[in-house]
Amino acid sequence: MISTSKRNKYDMNDAYVGLMRFCSTREFYDESAKKSSFFGSTFKNGIIKEIFIDLDFEDKKVLSPIKNSLDFENLYLMSTTKEAAKSRKNLSEFLKRNKILDLNIGKNIFEGIEKREFDISKIMVLAADNTIKKEGSALLFSDKKALIFEGLDKYYIAKKIRVLLSKIDKTVKGNANIVGHFVLENKDMYIRYQKSTPIAEIYMLYDDENNSVILKKYTNNIAKNNGETEIALFKQMKADGVNDIPEFYMANVANYRIDKDGTRYQDEEWLISENIDEESKPVGFGISWKDWTKKYGLVNRGTSQNSMVGSYLTDLSGITHENYSEGLYYRKSYNFLKSELKEKWKTPQEIIDSLEVNLG
Repeated sequence: MISTSKRNKYDMNDAYVGLMRFCSTREFYDESAKKSSFFGSTFKNGIIKEIFIDLDFEDKKVLSPIKNSLDFENLYLMSTTKEAAKSRKNLSEFLKRNKILDLNIGKNIFEGIEKREFDISKIMVLAADNTIKKEGSALLFSDKKALIFEGLDKYYIAKKIRVLLSKIDKTVKGNANIVGHFVLENKDMYIRYQKSTPIAEIYMLYDDENNSVILKKYTNNIAKNNGETEIALFKQMKADGVNDIPEFYMANVANYRIDKDGTRYQDEEWLISENIDEESKPVGFGISWKDWTKKYGLVNRGTSQNSMVGSYLTDLSGITHENYSEGLYYRKSYNFLKSELKEKWKTPQEIIDSLEVNLG
């Protein structure tokens, strides 16, 4: 909302003061509402004008009935507070280190994570976008294939999962008593809703031979707790021999893709993993998820009731650490990076260039 009559509703002691290009502002951040309010003054045509601008950083929109030139992205760039400048510098250095990274480069992106930000979300956004621009989509595959998909090409499966998720109707979604039916190369398959989490809808896929897998459709991209980070965790933990989490089979890491002619499309972000029940037991050699997280200086903040099935950790989205040196600016820089790559279709080098200009 833009107003000139509500200045006294803000607590000046809780504000931090920043200068923006073209606009001197004070920002009032509400953590619970994920919203920032900016009070500022502009000088135009010899007249000083005072305005209030409320911004919702989660949805990246200006909460105002009046159009203005300040949007999420240029506010992130224009702010010259020490915290914002540090965030932009960190993002620029991050892009320089990782600008050619894609999903098929066999790099352990968790190496050294205990000494830096838990920046897995940013890494996966960048790697997925680079992969999309090379290959059209952001697919990840394990060397292991689920029995339910035996004999089927992995790319064929991924394409059919995309179609399946686009057609899940309200009778299946949210209703565990309804079974949906689909066909993969003349083989009958079934889908049943299991539950929802803050970031995903969870379904079970199964066939007439009682083979099954879990399909997660990601619905909410919270900066530090999302499908991108969980997919990365599954892949790396299985590569490192963790044996008390479900097997990782395949995933789509982004909610957009491009066709051969360059047309961009909305897509579904999803993960397929092993279906674990209360009787499942870890098999073979390996390490536990607890030892793995300890190795990387991580902790699991998920509740055992929701994240455990028997002796398995089935929900990895609670794994994180507290080395958040950027504070609330992690979310801003993460959303900024997503917007520049996905919506503005910039290359990593173009983003670096824009950040360098604003650092100057």
